[in-house]
Amino acid sequence: MSGRRTLSRAVVLTALLVAAGRALAGDVVTFLEPKDGALVYGPTRFEFAVREGAGVERVDLFVGGRLVGSAFPPEWTLTFASDRPLQAAVLHALAMSDGGIVGSASIRTGRFAAIENVDVDLVQLYPVVTNGRGEYVRDLEAKDFRVTEDGRPIRLRHFSSSPTSLSIAMMIDVSGSMADKLERVQDASIRFAGELDAGDAVSLYAFNHRLRSIVPLTTDRAAVREKIWYLRSYGGTALYDALSEVVDALSEVAGRKAIFLFSDGLDELSMTSLRGAARAAVDGEVIVYAVGTREEHGESGREDLATLARATGGEAYFIASADELPGIFRLVREHLRAQYALSYAPSPGAAGMRRIGID
Repeated sequence: MSGRRTLSRAVVLTALLVAAGRALAGDVVTFLEPKDGALVYGPTRFEFAVREGAGVERVDLFVGGRLVGSAFPPEWTLTFASDRPLQAAVLHALAMSDGGIVGSASIRTGRFAAIENVDVDLVQLYPVVTNGRGEYVRDLEAKDFRVTEDGRPIRLRHFSSSPTSLSIAMMIDVSGSMADKLERVQDASIRFAGELDAGDAVSLYAFNHRLRSIVPLTTDRAAVREKIWYLRSYGGTALYDALSEVVDALSEVAGRKAIFLFSDGLDELSMTSLRGAARAAVDGEVIVYAVGTREEHGESGREDLATLARATGGEAYFIASADELPGIFRLVREHLRAQYALSYAPSPGAAGMRRIGID
């Protein structure tokens, strides 16, 4: 057990050094294989070139902010097996000597054409309508909506004021700063899961400097209730990496998808940028609801959470006390239940992005 704690501390320290000092010598270590832009999936052999005389003892490979292996002389190779395609992921190689970083290199993986080029037979939209007072409007009919594609009106194939069931991932920050808040968050999260509609599926994730899947998507609320109490707080915060991984896990789930994110900390360790995390959520058609605290990290941390929520059509809430959480959960449930469900068949034409408008 002591060895695991030592390794965990080493990974956190290394990630802190990466986040704090990326202007290291780029010629000490370079990627020979795979090349920048290569497709990475399944067992992949990594080979590095290390400058002679630099005193490098090993090269650590990070994927999504997580240490996945080390290469040693004289071969400077390692094999990493990815269980899913690494879509435009940033991979970092850190040259280590005497416990410190003496050089670094990065590449970005390519995107798989089978995932990038998709034939869309049905476009699904889940708008929320409010009046001038900010109140939800829930009694509209199909004729009240005007949907356009690239400025051209289109005909709806399906309309419902009672959307289909929901898949929601709850992400709970378990970094060290959560120690005095975690129990209250656990209790409120259990109540939130229990008050969702019976057909809604819930998954549970915990994150600090890495992401852990605690409960996969399930309608069994007892599974969430049982596992959530085992969460403990420690480590730093890699929020953007964690969010991107959860979005990726939801990519093959049909229907409405949302993430409920609670974090009291400013991102410290992610390799993914704020913009990259927001883009991933938008591309994955996942709505993000975020809860932060007013007293932690000032405007920067709060603006990050607000950006993630706004970009995806969700909401961000900021509380002074964990006692406010039950009320926040109720607001999120109301927002989800106020959604309409619209769908249409896209117009024929060349492949590419389409701009959709709803009036």
